[in-house]
Amino acid sequence: MVSTTSAASASASTTTRAFTCTATVSATPPSTWQYGKGKRKRKGWGPYQSVLRERSVDFNLTLDVQHLRQEIQQLETARDALSTKTMLLRHAPSGSLMKVVREFYRFFRQGFRVDEQRRRRRVITAQNQCDFLHSVVDERVDLGNGLSGVPIFIEMIRRYSLIWRFIALELISFDIITAEDGTVIIRTRGSMHIQILRDTIVALFPHVMADHDIVSRLVGADVVTPASITFYFSAEDKICRYDVDLDFAATFLSLLTNPLHVGILLGDANIAGNAMLGRVEDGVLRDLPLDEHAGEVAGRREDGGVSDVRPSSLPPIDGGMTPPSDADVSQGHQASGQIDIRDSSLHFPAVADALSPLAPWETEQQRWDSDFFLDVVDRYFAVFEHGWLDHWRQHHFLTNYLSRDVTYGRRSGVDNLVRHWRFLSSTFRSVRWACVDMDSHAVYDHGVVTVAADGLYELTTDEQTVRALFHRVSPRSTLAQALVGASILCASRVTLVWRQGSRLVLHIDEQMQWDRALEPLIADPEVRHHVASHIEHVAHGFGGRSENSSHSER
Repeated sequence: MVSTTSAASASASTTTRAFTCTATVSATPPSTWQYGKGKRKRKGWGPYQSVLRERSVDFNLTLDVQHLRQEIQQLETARDALSTKTMLLRHAPSGSLMKVVREFYRFFRQGFRVDEQRRRRRVITAQNQCDFLHSVVDERVDLGNGLSGVPIFIEMIRRYSLIWRFIALELISFDIITAEDGTVIIRTRGSMHIQILRDTIVALFPHVMADHDIVSRLVGADVVTPASITFYFSAEDKICRYDVDLDFAATFLSLLTNPLHVGILLGDANIAGNAMLGRVEDGVLRDLPLDEHAGEVAGRREDGGVSDVRPSSLPPIDGGMTPPSDADVSQGHQASGQIDIRDSSLHFPAVADALSPLAPWETEQQRWDSDFFLDVVDRYFAVFEHGWLDHWRQHHFLTNYLSRDVTYGRRSGVDNLVRHWRFLSSTFRSVRWACVDMDSHAVYDHGVVTVAADGLYELTTDEQTVRALFHRVSPRSTLAQALVGASILCASRVTLVWRQGSRLVLHIDEQMQWDRALEPLIADPEVRHHVASHIEHVAHGFGGRSENSSHSER
């Protein structure tokens, strides 16, 4: 009896325990997790979850943006602090004094501007150069030979551009030394690229004018002279001393090859200490014995030739202004023999105003290169101002500034560009080409550098012009008679292209607006179109393009 009851109790307990476990298991919903798929989302919460998620993402992005802005502001503050610290470290390679030296090389990269009145456009003018010197040079700067003062400094640099054709001054390396008295000495090493003219022999070496062998070897030669310029900066950050060392002996030895001839040349040269051109007597810089006809432009004969193509009779390639005569130079001399170029009425800015803002070296180098490219375009207009004359200035430009494979329009080769200018000079009685406007800076894009300029041709016609270009016009017609001796003004758009890192022109593109140029002469649109089409065809034959042809190509 007892055993039966115990068994029943055990059975009931087991049943109760099982029921409890079953109830507990049934109260917990089955798991939605599957292996490899993660937890499955509950139904009905999708819209709410997306809104919350979007709000959370937006909030987090807002925080990230604010954090990045704060970080940028902190970096800008640190950059400004470092820039200020660098400028305060006057003796640092990127400090304020080295900045002055680099600006000096940039301002006088092509010498002093002695051709201000004849230039069509100037990136750096003579007034800019004088302003710069007066802002960074001490009024009593020591130039050696017992000479001092900014006016002598300016005259010293000006003579380098007056005696020979100054091509380029380049900075290669530098050393910075700090003296105990606070003076900072910056010694630079570079090169000076010049071309020797007959005026150079007359002014510096008049004692060898009778030696035709030496003169013939020197005149017209392009030389690169090693140049060492040392700047001494005072405690006021002004240039208080200026030393120049040019290795004339090695330069002329490379041309004459005979040391005896070099000794004769330099033995009685008009070159004073500190590479100063001219003689210094009793603390006075004397005038140079320039030829009275030095630098005059050769007259152009009626047949389009040149009456004299001697280097001395042509203006420097930097411009066309004739060098001043001795009388003109002496007018600027004071009683002591010093030349006062500074005008007391002019305002000369402080150093901070004269210098451009601190920029990375790559930016400064690009700015220097931009000046070079703009000057090349300016030279292109200068050497072909009167069309093709077949003299040394044009050959020098074609050889030293253009690539051998330069393309003019669709054809490549320097000869193609020469044919274009020969065609214009042989077809028209007179050719004059001038720059009307030019880009203010070179454009760097996709590994190439471009500079565009607007030019204007002034072409005078004759019978040969009518026969060659206006063949559709009857020679006996009134129009043909009106065309003879007419002046045609043809606008053109010229673009010069360089490969970045190169100094040689890779491509020249020119668009000439012949149809508009002929509109004042030929009123009939149909006749004008036929004439312009023929001229365009001839222009295409030499690589040029017209505005109409460029539109048709598009």
